[in-house]
Amino acid sequence: MRFHTYMTVLAGTVMMLSSCVKDPDYLKRSDSKDNVVIYLKQGTAQSVDLQLFPFVDEARSFTLNAGFGAIGYPGGDVAIKLDVDTRAFDSINLMRTNAGLTPYEAFPADAYSFTDRVLTIAGGSLTSNLAEFKYFSKKFDPAKDYLLPISIMDASGYKVNPRAKTAFIIASKLAGKPANTDGWVATASSEQTQWENTGLASALFDGNINTYWHSSWWPSEPAFPHWVQVDMQQEYYVDQIGLVRRQGSSTGFTKFNLEASVDGNSWTMLLQDRAFDNTNNAQQTFPLTPAPWRHFRLTMTEGRMTSTHLAEFVVYKY
Repeated sequence: MRFHTYMTVLAGTVMMLSSCVKDPDYLKRSDSKDNVVIYLKQGTAQSVDLQLFPFVDEARSFTLNAGFGAIGYPGGDVAIKLDVDTRAFDSINLMRTNAGLTPYEAFPADAYSFTDRVLTIAGGSLTSNLAEFKYFSKKFDPAKDYLLPISIMDASGYKVNPRAKTAFIIASKLAGKPANTDGWVATASSEQTQWENTGLASALFDGNINTYWHSSWWPSEPAFPHWVQVDMQQEYYVDQIGLVRRQGSSTGFTKFNLEASVDGNSWTMLLQDRAFDNTNNAQQTFPLTPAPWRHFRLTMTEGRMTSTHLAEFVVYKY
C-alpha cells in the first residue's frame, strides 16, 4: 500500500515538472517576421541546367519549391509568388557583355510552361508545395545558350534571402565530346600495310596519334582522290570532326571532302573542298550542322605527293 502511494505521488510530481518545461524555440510556431527569411531551394545552386538531348516531342519537367529559414515554424500559411525575372536576365547579360561573352537568349515563349506560380508554406511546415516547370527540348536551337531566371517576387511580407531568391534556369548549347570508337569498322581506298606504322585504316580510330593510315605506295601507288570510311555501328548526333596529321610529316593531303550517311547507301555532302594544314601537328576541328549519322567518308582530293596519310579521325557526338 505504501509502495503504491509512493509511485502515485512520484508520477504526479513528474507530470507536474514536465508541464513546467517549455517547448524549445525550434519547435515553436510564430507569426513574427523577425529573423526569418524565405528562399527558393533551387536558388541555392549555381544554376538549373536543362537536359536537351536527346530531343523528344514530349515535355520534360522539374519542380521548384521554397523554404522557411528561421528558428521555429510559421504560425500560419505563407504565400510565395514566383515569376520570370527580367531584371535578373538583363543584369546577367550586362555582366556577360562586359566580360566579352555572348549574351544569353531568352527562352522561346513556346519552349516552356510554368503555370503554378504561387507556392504555399503551410503553418507549422518549413517547406512549400512543389511547382512544376515543363520544357520542350525541340523548341531550343542547339547552337545557342538560353537563360530564364525565376525569382521570388513576394513572400507575404517576409524577407527573402537575396542569394537564394532566383533559380537561374539554363539551356546550354550542345557541345559534342569524342565518341567511344570500340567496335567501329574502318575501310579505305587502299592501305600500305608494310613499312608503315601501321598503314591500316583502323589506326585512324585507335586514339594514338603516333600510328596512322597510309594509302598504298607499293607495289602500286594510286593517285588522288583517296578515301577512308567509318561505320560507327550506330547513329550518333554529331556536331564536329577532328583530323590529326601524321606527326612530323607534311607530305599528306591538303584538301578534302566529307560525306555522311545514315544507312551507308545514301550520302550527304557536309564539307566540300576544305583545306587541311598538313604542317600542323595539332588536331584540326571542323564544325558540322548537328545531325544524326552512322557512316562517314573522308575523301582526300589534293596533296603534295601521289599517296597520302592521316593519324586520327575524331568524331564529336552528343
